[in-house]
Amino acid sequence: MARREEPYHRKILEKLTLKPSDDSTASIHDLVLTKEEGLERLLNYDWYRRTFLIDHFLRADTTLDSFAACDYAEQGDFIDKPFELKSRKNENEVKIILWRHGQVWAGERWCSVHLKKEIIVPNNKASFAVRYTIINNHPSEIPIWFGTECNLSMLDGESDDRYYIIEGREISPRKLSSKHYLNDITGFGVEDRYLKVKCEFRLSETADLWLFPIHTVSLSEAGFEKVYQSSVLMPQWKSVLSPGDCMKFDLSFTISAL
Repeated sequence: MARREEPYHRKILEKLTLKPSDDSTASIHDLVLTKEEGLERLLNYDWYRRTFLIDHFLRADTTLDSFAACDYAEQGDFIDKPFELKSRKNENEVKIILWRHGQVWAGERWCSVHLKKEIIVPNNKASFAVRYTIINNHPSEIPIWFGTECNLSMLDGESDDRYYIIEGREISPRKLSSKHYLNDITGFGVEDRYLKVKCEFRLSETADLWLFPIHTVSLSEAGFEKVYQSSVLMPQWKSVLSPGDCMKFDLSFTISAL
C-alpha cells in the first residue's frame, strides 16, 4: 500500500470543527469531527508502494523520522525502475535473479552501481533467502548506505499479542505501533499470538535496523481516526566502495506456527 492524500485531510490541517445542523442523525458531512492529539503529524504521503524487499540508497542526513514521514532524499533509481529477471527451478527450489545497472547520487554526480538480488524459494517450506550484491562501477570510490525495506501487516499495531522480536535483546515498547533504531542486529521479526504465527528475518552480516508503523488517517461516522496499516522493518548497511569493489550480504525470511 501507499499513503495517499485524501480531500478530507485538509480539514484536519485547517483545524475545522463541524457541528450537526439539527437533532437528526448526523451525516458524515455534518457531524462533529474530533481529532486525537497530533493527528496532523500523520498526514504523510508516499511516492512509492510500500511492499517487500524495496531497495533504498540513503543520503547521509537521512533520519528514522524523516524516512518514516517519506520526507527524505532517495539517492538511487532502483525503487520505481525495472529490473532484468531470469529464473530457474528444479525439484528442490525456485531461483529468481533480479539485477539492475542503475545510478546512485554521490556528492554532486551520478555514479554507476550494479545491484543484484538472488532469491531462492525452497519447495514445501514457508521461507525464502535473498543474496544481495552491490558493485561500484564508477571510476572513483563512493559511499553506500543501503537498506532493504520490508512491510508486514499484522492487522493491529496496538495489541499486546502482536509485537517485535529482536534476537538477543529486549525492546520496550515492543508493540507494532512503536518506533525503534537498533544497532548490531542479525535476527529480528514479528510474533502474532492471536494468529499464532511468527515471521523471522536472519542476516548474514550485522546491520542497523529501523522499525516503525505506517498509519493513515481516515474519516468515518465517528470522525477522523488513525488507522494502522503495516509495520516497516528495514535492515541497513554502510560501506565505502572503491571502483570495482562490491558488498554482499544475505537475508532469509521464515514464517512458522507458534
